Amino acid sequence: MRRNFLLLLLLSCIEPYDFEVAKPIKVLVVDGSLTNVPGLQYVKLSYSYALDQDSASVSSGAQVCITDDLGNTIEYLETRAGYYEPDEDSHGTTGRKYQLSIRTADGEEYLSSMDELLPTGELTIYGRYEEFASENSAGFDAGVQFYVDVNGTDENKIHNYRIQYGEDFQVNANYPKVATWNPEDSTLKWVSKDSIVYYQRCYRNRPSQNSLEIATTSGQINSDLKEFPLRQVDPTRPELLIKYSTTVTTFRISSEAYQYYKDLKENNESAGSFFDRQKGTFVGNIQNIDNPENLVLGYFEVAGVVRKFEIFEGNQWGEEGYKPTGWAFTKDCFLHIDTLAGNFSDLRNAILAEEIDMVNNNVWYATGLPPLILWAPLRCTDCTTFASPEKPDFWPD
Repeated sequence: MRRNFLLLLLLSCIEPYDFEVAKPIKVLVVDGSLTNVPGLQYVKLSYSYALDQDSASVSSGAQVCITDDLGNTIEYLETRAGYYEPDEDSHGTTGRKYQLSIRTADGEEYLSSMDELLPTGELTIYGRYEEFASENSAGFDAGVQFYVDVNGTDENKIHNYRIQYGEDFQVNANYPKVATWNPEDSTLKWVSKDSIVYYQRCYRNRPSQNSLEIATTSGQINSDLKEFPLRQVDPTRPELLIKYSTTVTTFRISSEAYQYYKDLKENNESAGSFFDRQKGTFVGNIQNIDNPENLVLGYFEVAGVVRKFEIFEGNQWGEEGYKPTGWAFTKDCFLHIDTLAGNFSDLRNAILAEEIDMVNNNVWYATGLPPLILWAPLRCTDCTTFASPEKPDFWPD
Protein backbone atom coordinates (compact mmCIF):
# COMPACT_ATOMS: atom_id res chain seq x y z
CA MET A 1 0.00 0.00 0.00
CA ARG A 2 2.82 2.40 0.94
CA ARG A 3 4.62 1.59 -2.34
CA ASN A 4 1.52 2.45 -4.37
CA PHE A 5 1.15 5.73 -2.49
CA LEU A 6 4.76 6.70 -3.25
CA LEU A 7 4.31 5.82 -6.91
CA LEU A 8 1.18 7.96 -7.09
CA LEU A 9 3.01 10.83 -5.39
CA LEU A 10 5.92 10.66 -7.85
CA LEU A 11 3.62 10.56 -10.83
CA SER A 12 1.66 13.55 -9.57
CA CYS A 13 4.84 15.64 -9.34
CA ILE A 14 5.15 15.75 -13.11
CA GLU A 15 1.65 17.13 -13.66
CA PRO A 16 1.67 20.86 -14.56
CA TYR A 17 0.18 23.19 -11.98
CA ASP A 18 -2.03 25.90 -13.43
CA PHE A 19 -2.34 28.93 -11.22
CA GLU A 20 -4.22 32.17 -11.57
CA VAL A 21 -2.17 35.31 -11.09
CA ALA A 22 -3.79 37.82 -8.78
CA LYS A 23 -4.09 41.41 -9.89
CA PRO A 24 -0.64 42.90 -9.23
CA ILE A 25 -0.09 45.85 -6.91
CA LYS A 26 1.65 48.75 -8.63
CA VAL A 27 4.82 49.35 -6.63
CA LEU A 28 7.55 51.87 -7.46
CA VAL A 29 11.01 50.33 -7.86
CA VAL A 30 14.01 52.64 -7.40
CA ASP A 31 17.58 51.91 -8.44
CA GLY A 32 19.94 54.84 -7.93
CA SER A 33 23.45 55.87 -7.02
CA LEU A 34 25.36 58.97 -5.99
CA THR A 35 29.17 58.85 -5.76
CA ASN A 36 32.19 61.14 -5.65
CA VAL A 37 33.14 60.21 -9.25
CA PRO A 38 31.60 62.11 -12.22
CA GLY A 39 29.63 59.92 -14.61
CA LEU A 40 28.42 57.35 -12.06
CA GLN A 41 25.26 59.19 -10.94
CA TYR A 42 21.84 57.88 -12.00
CA VAL A 43 18.32 57.05 -10.85
CA LYS A 44 16.22 54.42 -12.62
CA LEU A 45 12.47 54.30 -11.91
CA SER A 46 10.12 51.47 -12.86
CA TYR A 47 7.12 49.60 -11.50
CA SER A 48 6.79 46.02 -10.29
CA TYR A 49 5.09 43.52 -12.58
CA ALA A 50 3.26 40.23 -12.26
CA LEU A 51 4.66 36.73 -12.86
CA ASP A 52 2.80 36.42 -16.16
CA GLN A 53 4.26 39.68 -17.54
CA ASP A 54 7.49 39.91 -19.51
CA SER A 55 8.93 43.19 -18.28
CA ALA A 56 8.42 46.18 -16.02
CA SER A 57 6.91 49.49 -17.07
CA VAL A 58 9.03 52.58 -16.47
CA SER A 59 8.13 55.67 -14.47
CA SER A 60 8.56 58.49 -16.95
CA GLY A 61 8.03 62.20 -16.44
CA ALA A 62 9.13 62.26 -12.79
CA GLN A 63 10.89 65.11 -11.00
CA VAL A 64 14.11 63.78 -9.45
CA CYS A 65 16.71 65.65 -7.39
CA ILE A 66 19.37 65.13 -4.72
CA THR A 67 19.71 67.43 -1.71
CA ASP A 68 22.71 67.50 0.65
CA ASP A 69 22.85 68.40 4.34
CA LEU A 70 23.83 71.99 3.47
CA GLY A 71 20.73 72.53 1.32
CA ASN A 72 22.48 72.23 -2.07
CA THR A 73 20.42 70.54 -4.81
CA ILE A 74 21.41 68.48 -7.85
CA GLU A 75 18.67 68.03 -10.45
CA TYR A 76 18.41 64.78 -12.39
CA LEU A 77 16.90 64.98 -15.89
CA GLU A 78 15.28 62.12 -17.80
CA THR A 79 17.79 61.10 -20.49
CA ARG A 80 15.75 58.10 -21.64
CA ALA A 81 12.46 56.59 -20.52
CA GLY A 82 12.59 56.01 -16.77
CA TYR A 83 16.32 56.81 -16.53
CA TYR A 84 17.45 60.06 -14.85
CA GLU A 85 20.92 61.61 -14.77
CA PRO A 86 22.47 64.90 -13.62
CA ASP A 87 24.97 67.04 -15.51
CA GLU A 88 27.95 64.90 -16.53
CA ASP A 89 30.28 66.82 -14.18
CA SER A 90 28.04 66.46 -11.14
CA HIS A 91 29.18 64.33 -8.23
CA GLY A 92 28.95 64.08 -4.47
CA THR A 93 31.54 65.13 -1.90
CA THR A 94 33.05 62.85 0.71
CA GLY A 95 31.70 63.62 4.18
CA ARG A 96 28.46 65.24 2.97
CA LYS A 97 25.06 63.58 3.50
CA TYR A 98 22.59 63.20 0.64
CA GLN A 99 18.88 62.49 0.18
CA LEU A 100 16.94 61.48 -2.92
CA SER A 101 13.62 63.19 -3.67
CA ILE A 102 11.14 61.89 -6.28
CA ARG A 103 7.81 63.26 -7.46
CA THR A 104 6.25 60.90 -9.99
CA ALA A 105 4.04 62.01 -12.89
CA ASP A 106 0.92 61.00 -10.91
CA GLY A 107 1.91 63.28 -8.00
CA GLU A 108 3.25 60.70 -5.54
CA GLU A 109 6.25 61.95 -3.49
CA TYR A 110 9.10 59.82 -2.19
CA LEU A 111 12.16 60.49 -0.02
CA SER A 112 15.19 58.37 0.79
CA SER A 113 17.06 58.39 4.07
CA MET A 114 19.85 60.97 4.47
CA ASP A 115 23.08 58.98 3.96
CA GLU A 116 26.72 60.02 4.22
CA LEU A 117 29.13 59.66 1.31
CA LEU A 118 31.91 57.69 2.99
CA PRO A 119 35.59 57.81 1.97
CA THR A 120 37.37 54.71 0.70
CA GLY A 121 41.06 53.88 0.72
CA GLU A 122 43.54 52.81 -1.94
CA LEU A 123 43.17 49.53 -3.84
CA THR A 124 45.77 46.87 -4.46
CA ILE A 125 45.07 44.29 -7.18
CA TYR A 126 47.25 41.19 -7.45
CA GLY A 127 47.27 37.58 -8.57
CA ARG A 128 48.64 34.47 -6.90
CA TYR A 129 49.34 31.02 -8.30
CA GLU A 130 47.49 28.44 -6.21
CA GLU A 131 45.22 25.41 -6.27
CA PHE A 132 41.44 25.71 -6.17
CA ALA A 133 38.48 23.35 -6.48
CA SER A 134 37.92 22.22 -10.06
CA GLU A 135 34.71 23.14 -11.84
CA ASN A 136 34.97 20.06 -14.10
CA SER A 137 35.98 17.31 -11.67
CA ALA A 138 36.11 16.35 -8.01
CA GLY A 139 39.77 17.31 -7.77
CA PHE A 140 41.72 20.55 -7.88
CA ASP A 141 43.03 22.81 -10.64
CA ALA A 142 46.13 24.98 -10.42
CA GLY A 143 45.78 28.50 -11.72
CA VAL A 144 45.94 32.18 -10.88
CA GLN A 145 43.57 33.63 -8.31
CA PHE A 146 43.15 37.40 -8.46
CA TYR A 147 42.48 39.41 -5.30
CA VAL A 148 41.89 42.98 -4.20
CA ASP A 149 42.90 44.69 -0.94
CA VAL A 150 41.34 47.97 0.24
CA ASN A 151 42.95 50.12 2.92
CA GLY A 152 40.54 51.29 5.61
CA THR A 153 40.19 55.02 6.23
CA ASP A 154 39.00 54.85 9.84
CA GLU A 155 40.25 52.15 12.20
CA ASN A 156 37.27 52.64 14.52
CA LYS A 157 34.58 51.96 11.91
CA ILE A 158 33.32 48.96 9.98
CA HIS A 159 33.90 49.31 6.24
CA ASN A 160 31.36 47.79 3.84
CA TYR A 161 31.84 47.53 0.09
CA ARG A 162 30.07 46.69 -3.13
CA ILE A 163 32.67 45.61 -5.68
CA GLN A 164 32.58 45.55 -9.49
CA TYR A 165 35.30 44.37 -11.85
CA GLY A 166 35.80 44.15 -15.60
CA GLU A 167 38.43 42.48 -17.75
CA ASP A 168 40.50 43.09 -20.88
CA PHE A 169 42.90 40.64 -22.43
CA GLN A 170 44.92 40.25 -25.62
CA VAL A 171 44.69 37.35 -28.07
CA ASN A 172 46.63 36.75 -31.27
CA ALA A 173 45.69 34.93 -34.46
CA ASN A 174 48.84 33.13 -35.54
CA TYR A 175 47.74 31.98 -39.01
CA PRO A 176 47.49 34.88 -41.47
CA LYS A 177 44.64 35.28 -43.93
CA VAL A 178 46.11 35.02 -47.43
CA ALA A 179 42.99 34.38 -49.53
CA THR A 180 39.33 35.37 -49.45
CA TRP A 181 36.27 33.54 -50.75
CA ASN A 182 33.19 35.35 -52.05
CA PRO A 183 30.22 32.95 -51.98
CA GLU A 184 28.04 35.31 -54.06
CA ASP A 185 30.08 34.91 -57.26
CA SER A 186 32.23 31.91 -56.21
CA THR A 187 35.49 33.80 -56.60
CA LEU A 188 38.71 33.21 -54.70
CA LYS A 189 41.33 35.96 -54.45
CA TRP A 190 44.80 36.23 -52.98
CA VAL A 191 45.31 38.87 -50.34
CA SER A 192 48.08 41.22 -51.46
CA LYS A 193 51.42 40.56 -49.80
CA ASP A 194 51.45 44.02 -48.23
CA SER A 195 48.04 43.42 -46.64
CA ILE A 196 48.82 40.09 -44.97
CA VAL A 197 48.76 40.47 -41.17
CA TYR A 198 51.13 38.13 -39.36
CA TYR A 199 50.35 37.46 -35.70
CA GLN A 200 47.21 39.56 -35.78
CA ARG A 201 46.44 41.18 -32.41
CA CYS A 202 42.98 41.61 -30.93
CA TYR A 203 41.60 42.74 -27.59
CA ARG A 204 38.64 41.26 -25.75
CA ASN A 205 36.67 43.30 -23.22
CA ARG A 206 34.32 41.96 -20.60
CA PRO A 207 32.51 44.78 -18.77
CA SER A 208 31.78 44.79 -15.06
CA GLN A 209 30.32 41.50 -13.97
CA ASN A 210 26.59 41.29 -13.32
CA SER A 211 26.98 39.33 -10.11
CA LEU A 212 26.46 41.19 -6.82
CA GLU A 213 29.81 41.20 -4.97
CA ILE A 214 29.83 42.62 -1.44
CA ALA A 215 32.35 42.56 1.41
CA THR A 216 32.61 43.78 4.99
CA THR A 217 35.30 44.19 7.64
CA SER A 218 32.81 43.42 10.42
CA GLY A 219 34.38 41.06 12.94
CA GLN A 220 37.95 42.09 12.11
CA ILE A 221 40.42 43.78 14.43
CA ASN A 222 41.12 46.49 11.81
CA SER A 223 39.28 48.16 8.93
CA ASP A 224 41.45 46.86 6.05
CA LEU A 225 39.80 44.53 3.52
CA LYS A 226 42.27 41.78 2.65
CA GLU A 227 42.32 39.15 -0.09
CA PHE A 228 38.84 39.64 -1.49
CA PRO A 229 38.68 37.05 -4.33
CA LEU A 230 37.87 38.46 -7.77
CA ARG A 231 38.52 35.85 -10.44
CA GLN A 232 40.12 32.45 -10.98
CA VAL A 233 41.92 31.79 -14.27
CA ASP A 234 43.04 28.24 -15.01
CA PRO A 235 45.68 27.43 -17.67
CA THR A 236 43.11 26.35 -20.25
CA ARG A 237 41.59 29.82 -20.39
CA PRO A 238 42.83 32.39 -22.97
CA GLU A 239 42.96 35.38 -20.60
CA LEU A 240 46.60 34.90 -19.56
CA LEU A 241 48.04 33.76 -22.89
CA ILE A 242 49.60 37.20 -23.47
CA LYS A 243 48.42 40.16 -21.35
CA TYR A 244 45.50 40.53 -18.97
CA SER A 245 43.99 43.55 -17.23
CA THR A 246 41.33 43.80 -14.57
CA THR A 247 39.57 47.03 -13.60
CA VAL A 248 38.17 47.12 -10.07
CA THR A 249 35.66 49.64 -8.71
CA THR A 250 34.90 49.68 -4.98
CA PHE A 251 31.79 51.40 -3.61
CA ARG A 252 32.04 52.04 0.13
CA ILE A 253 28.46 51.74 1.34
CA SER A 254 26.62 52.10 4.64
CA SER A 255 25.91 49.17 6.96
CA GLU A 256 22.22 49.45 6.02
CA ALA A 257 23.04 49.20 2.30
CA TYR A 258 25.32 46.23 2.94
CA GLN A 259 22.57 44.38 4.82
CA TYR A 260 20.09 45.14 2.04
CA TYR A 261 22.45 43.72 -0.62
CA LYS A 262 23.32 40.75 1.58
CA ASP A 263 19.68 39.79 2.00
CA LEU A 264 19.04 40.33 -1.70
CA LYS A 265 22.04 38.20 -2.68
CA GLU A 266 21.08 35.35 -0.34
CA ASN A 267 17.52 35.35 -1.63
CA ASN A 268 18.55 35.33 -5.29
CA GLU A 269 21.03 32.51 -4.73
CA SER A 270 18.44 30.35 -2.96
CA ALA A 271 15.34 31.14 -5.03
CA GLY A 272 15.62 28.24 -7.46
CA SER A 273 12.07 26.95 -7.01
CA PHE A 274 8.86 27.39 -5.04
CA PHE A 275 10.27 25.01 -2.43
CA ASP A 276 13.43 27.04 -1.68
CA ARG A 277 13.31 29.43 1.25
CA GLN A 278 12.00 32.85 0.34
CA LYS A 279 12.99 35.94 2.32
CA GLY A 280 10.03 38.02 1.17
CA THR A 281 9.95 41.57 -0.04
CA PHE A 282 13.06 43.74 0.34
CA VAL A 283 12.27 47.24 1.47
CA GLY A 284 15.13 49.68 0.99
CA ASN A 285 15.77 53.21 2.26
CA ILE A 286 12.97 55.00 0.35
CA GLN A 287 9.53 55.92 1.65
CA ASN A 288 6.29 57.22 0.16
CA ILE A 289 5.76 60.56 1.94
CA ASP A 290 2.04 60.90 1.25
CA ASN A 291 1.22 57.27 2.05
CA PRO A 292 3.97 55.76 4.27
CA GLU A 293 2.15 52.43 4.36
CA ASN A 294 2.57 52.04 0.59
CA LEU A 295 5.47 49.76 -0.33
CA VAL A 296 8.55 51.08 -2.19
CA LEU A 297 11.18 48.68 -3.54
CA GLY A 298 14.85 49.24 -4.31
CA TYR A 299 17.63 51.30 -2.83
CA PHE A 300 19.28 54.68 -3.31
CA GLU A 301 22.99 54.12 -2.78
CA VAL A 302 25.35 56.86 -1.57
CA ALA A 303 28.91 55.60 -1.89
CA GLY A 304 32.52 56.70 -1.95
CA VAL A 305 34.18 55.21 -5.03
CA VAL A 306 37.75 54.29 -5.95
CA ARG A 307 38.58 52.71 -9.33
CA LYS A 308 41.88 51.16 -10.44
CA PHE A 309 43.17 48.85 -13.16
CA GLU A 310 46.22 46.62 -13.26
CA ILE A 311 47.89 44.89 -16.22
CA PHE A 312 49.52 41.47 -15.82
CA GLU A 313 51.85 39.53 -18.11
CA GLY A 314 50.59 36.05 -18.85
CA ASN A 315 53.95 34.41 -18.09
CA GLN A 316 54.74 36.17 -14.80
CA TRP A 317 53.76 33.12 -12.73
CA GLY A 318 55.82 30.75 -14.91
CA GLU A 319 58.48 30.05 -12.28
CA GLU A 320 55.74 28.97 -9.88
CA GLY A 321 54.41 26.44 -12.39
CA TYR A 322 51.68 28.31 -14.28
CA LYS A 323 51.89 27.56 -17.99
CA PRO A 324 48.88 28.98 -19.88
CA THR A 325 47.85 26.87 -22.84
CA GLY A 326 44.61 28.63 -23.70
CA TRP A 327 43.17 25.23 -24.60
CA ALA A 328 39.63 26.57 -24.52
CA PHE A 329 40.66 29.03 -27.22
CA THR A 330 43.28 27.08 -29.19
CA LYS A 331 41.93 23.51 -29.01
CA ASP A 332 40.78 23.60 -32.66
CA CYS A 333 43.60 25.83 -33.92
CA PHE A 334 45.54 23.43 -36.08
CA LEU A 335 46.19 23.54 -39.79
CA HIS A 336 44.49 21.03 -42.06
CA ILE A 337 46.94 19.82 -44.69
CA ASP A 338 45.24 16.68 -45.93
CA THR A 339 42.67 18.32 -48.20
CA LEU A 340 44.70 19.19 -51.28
CA ALA A 341 47.93 20.65 -52.54
CA GLY A 342 47.85 22.57 -55.74
CA ASN A 343 46.64 25.76 -57.30
CA PHE A 344 43.65 28.07 -57.06
CA SER A 345 41.45 26.10 -59.42
CA ASP A 346 41.86 22.95 -57.29
CA LEU A 347 41.02 24.94 -54.19
CA ARG A 348 38.00 26.59 -55.80
CA ASN A 349 36.69 23.25 -57.02
CA ALA A 350 37.06 21.79 -53.53
CA ILE A 351 35.03 24.68 -52.10
CA LEU A 352 32.31 24.34 -54.73
CA ALA A 353 32.15 20.61 -54.04
CA GLU A 354 31.69 21.49 -50.33
CA GLU A 355 34.77 19.48 -49.42
CA ILE A 356 35.80 22.45 -47.26
CA ASP A 357 33.41 24.12 -44.83
CA MET A 358 33.66 27.81 -45.71
CA VAL A 359 31.23 28.90 -43.00
CA ASN A 360 33.65 28.01 -40.24
CA ASN A 361 36.96 28.03 -42.13
CA ASN A 362 36.87 31.08 -44.36
CA VAL A 363 40.58 31.91 -44.09
CA TRP A 364 43.67 30.40 -45.59
CA TYR A 365 47.38 29.89 -45.13
CA ALA A 366 49.66 28.98 -48.03
CA THR A 367 53.39 28.43 -48.36
CA GLY A 368 55.89 26.99 -50.78
CA LEU A 369 56.25 27.03 -54.55
CA PRO A 370 53.87 25.90 -55.87
CA PRO A 371 51.78 26.81 -52.83
CA LEU A 372 50.64 24.10 -50.44
CA ILE A 373 47.06 24.96 -49.52
CA LEU A 374 46.39 24.78 -45.76
CA TRP A 375 43.33 25.83 -43.79
CA ALA A 376 42.28 26.36 -40.18
CA PRO A 377 39.18 27.42 -38.23
CA LEU A 378 38.05 30.98 -38.76
CA ARG A 379 38.62 32.24 -35.21
CA CYS A 380 42.19 30.91 -35.28
CA THR A 381 43.08 32.99 -38.32
CA ASP A 382 41.00 36.12 -37.82
CA CYS A 383 40.60 37.20 -34.20
CA THR A 384 38.28 40.04 -35.22
CA THR A 385 35.49 37.46 -35.39
CA PHE A 386 35.25 37.51 -31.56
CA ALA A 387 37.39 40.46 -30.40
CA SER A 388 38.26 44.00 -31.40
CA PRO A 389 41.36 44.96 -33.38
CA GLU A 390 41.34 48.35 -31.61
CA LYS A 391 43.89 48.48 -28.79
CA PRO A 392 42.57 50.10 -25.58
CA ASP A 393 44.10 53.47 -24.78
CA PHE A 394 45.72 52.17 -21.60
CA TRP A 395 47.19 49.04 -23.21
CA PRO A 396 51.02 48.86 -23.37
CA ASP A 397 52.88 48.13 -26.62
